[in-house]
Amino acid sequence: MPEKTIKLPGLGPTKASRVYLGGLVVAGSVIAWVWYQRRQAAATDASIPVDAGAAASDGTATTGVDTGAPVGAYTNPITGFNNHPLSNADWTQQAIQALTGIGYDPVMVASALGLYLNNQAVTQAQADLIRTAIAYLGPPPVGSYAVQISSTAPPPVTTNVVEGELIRATGDNKVYVITGGQKHWIPDQATLKASYAGQTIVTVTPEVRDAIPTGSDIPKYVPTQPTQPTQPVTGTHHYAIEFHRVGNVGTSVNPRAYVQEHSDPSVATPNNIQTALAATMADSRNKSLKQPWPGGSAVYVTVVKAG
Repeated sequence: MPEKTIKLPGLGPTKASRVYLGGLVVAGSVIAWVWYQRRQAAATDASIPVDAGAAASDGTATTGVDTGAPVGAYTNPITGFNNHPLSNADWTQQAIQALTGIGYDPVMVASALGLYLNNQAVTQAQADLIRTAIAYLGPPPVGSYAVQISSTAPPPVTTNVVEGELIRATGDNKVYVITGGQKHWIPDQATLKASYAGQTIVTVTPEVRDAIPTGSDIPKYVPTQPTQPTQPVTGTHHYAIEFHRVGNVGTSVNPRAYVQEHSDPSVATPNNIQTALAATMADSRNKSLKQPWPGGSAVYVTVVKAG
């Protein structure tokens, strides 16, 4: 009895014994047939000639060449960057570059994004800045973050400092005085109160503080011991105006202590010193001076003299 045959696509009549060998022959045949059909279709498509001079419907010439971006290329339509940030550091760098390009201060951008990526609370202004960065680049590629707005308003932050100003960085208790283009640390509250009473402390970012060169520390304030008169107070005294260049640059001078130091001990009573100090502070030539006096300042000092 003749063996049964089965007709397979692409192979024609095939003996059944070969078809049932675990299905391997059939599967291989079908795969080969599909591959052959696709190859033939591709060859047919490739054989169609392309008219390089044909015109498109809008009148422009076509060449048949795809001039688009390569597979995987990406250009952000807002920022112009041609790649996705792959790390939070890349994301931060691109955000600073993009926002600086539209007028934001790079220090403020870096500060706000740093707080955001450390899950710390920010001000409303910083929150708006962070949302602008997200609108430009999308969220950071690594991790999940929320914009947390602080419930208490921190002191205003500045990026500009001036000579003689007291500054303190956000998150740091150290107070510095700006003198000669450098920051000088005021070591304790006693020195701060004695030498800079009444002055406002301006809050700056850590980046602004670190950008200012560091000078020598301000000497600690040592209360002046009352000077004992070398001779009995006679009660006869007068006041004199003297020109002095006080202290050294980078230091500060306590006005009252300076007046007492340059007065005659025999008549340097508390009342007389207070009168001389008031006259010194009222002198119009000293009006521009801050208290305490910056070292190296020119001062017209009223002192108490015997006689």
